[in-house]
Amino acid sequence: MDVSLRLSFRLNIATRFTKLLRSSLTAFAAVLRVRAALVLLTLLLPSIASAVVVDEIRFAGNDKTQPSTMLQEILISPGDEVSDAQIETARQSIMDLGLFKSVETDVREENGRNILRFTIKEKHYWFVLPRLSRSGDGDISYGAAMRFHNVRGRNQTLIIGAKRTELTDADLAERDEVTVRYTNPRLFGSSFELSTRLKYEQSELDDVRGDLSGEYARNLAEFRIGVSRWFKPGPSRGWRAGIEATLRDYEHVLLSGDPGLYTDATVLSLSALLEYYDVQDRLYSRRGVHFGYELMGSSDNFVSDASYTSHTLFFKRYMPVGDVEHTNLNVQLRAGYVNRTVFGDLAHSLGGSSSLRGFDRESVEGNAFILANVEYLRPLFGKPNIRGVLFADVGNAYDTVDDVDLGDLRYSLGIGLRWRLESFVKTELRLDFAKGFDDGVEKVYASTKATF
Repeated sequence: MDVSLRLSFRLNIATRFTKLLRSSLTAFAAVLRVRAALVLLTLLLPSIASAVVVDEIRFAGNDKTQPSTMLQEILISPGDEVSDAQIETARQSIMDLGLFKSVETDVREENGRNILRFTIKEKHYWFVLPRLSRSGDGDISYGAAMRFHNVRGRNQTLIIGAKRTELTDADLAERDEVTVRYTNPRLFGSSFELSTRLKYEQSELDDVRGDLSGEYARNLAEFRIGVSRWFKPGPSRGWRAGIEATLRDYEHVLLSGDPGLYTDATVLSLSALLEYYDVQDRLYSRRGVHFGYELMGSSDNFVSDASYTSHTLFFKRYMPVGDVEHTNLNVQLRAGYVNRTVFGDLAHSLGGSSSLRGFDRESVEGNAFILANVEYLRPLFGKPNIRGVLFADVGNAYDTVDDVDLGDLRYSLGIGLRWRLESFVKTELRLDFAKGFDDGVEKVYASTKATF
């Protein structure tokens, strides 16, 4: 009898526990459903509440920029019902043109109609920029460039520049060049971009290759034209493909030494580019990603006096970090390979302000290369346009792609200063000090051009 009572008692407890557990789980599931519904309503209600039908789009402050230049960057049209998030996306897309110091939005009602207004502050669109830089190798470049941005108010760019470069202990002793560049990012208001470049260069070469050495005078005339297209209409971001043709005509005069190092040549090269671009302009800094692949080639069976094939991969990432605005961690990766060159010299050289800082120019040469540049930038003195930078460069060059060895890399560390001139389009002053390790040296670089 006692055993049956105990068994009945235990069964009763188990039954009650099972019912309690079932009811608890049911209640818990109900709570989860309620919380999920609340979260969903929290996400939806603001957008529903802030949605507005836009009857008209207006622009203010655009003394130079055509409204069509900005309209083609946004996905909003009169008659659309839009949310605050869509308006912000449109605002940032206009800012990403790089033409403005600021872009602000507001929606106002006039005579029962909703007006979406973009108020912009334009930058200076044409100016003469002195070009002056000194590398750690003692190379000095000086000249000037006349920059005309936002030509006709349509974001077209015309740059006319002249520069003289005096090099120290290099194959190229000195160089004078004149360059004209024109870019139309929205050809006839379409998703096509047209870019052209004319360059004329005079230089003196002092080269040693094997048992041959000589001094040559070179005249180089170059014409380049390219067309690219965004895959999707609307903002200038996402996937894009392009083709480009470059015609170079070389003339060489032997000044002294051995003949045969350089000859006259005409080279026509064709290239194809596939890239992805999604970078936001935050005036003093950037965020986003840009990567792609370029294939270039030339054939002596078609116009050209030389045959070669070139492959280039690149990746850039701009990442805001920390709580201080405009503090960034920027990363650039590049790799390339050329199977041969026009005159038989090595295709790639690392070392200098634009590649492997802290190493002598042309001290790292090869037909294949890999390179990584990492920069940490943080505003100084409470001024977002002035930023200090800590950086590291890692890379090497190899004779062939089969020789690439990730265990055999050169590297350098350094500090620097960046000063963004916010009133001018794409203008930044920089000063870098780098120390290369192993066979590297200490170098100081000054330039009017950003690292990447």
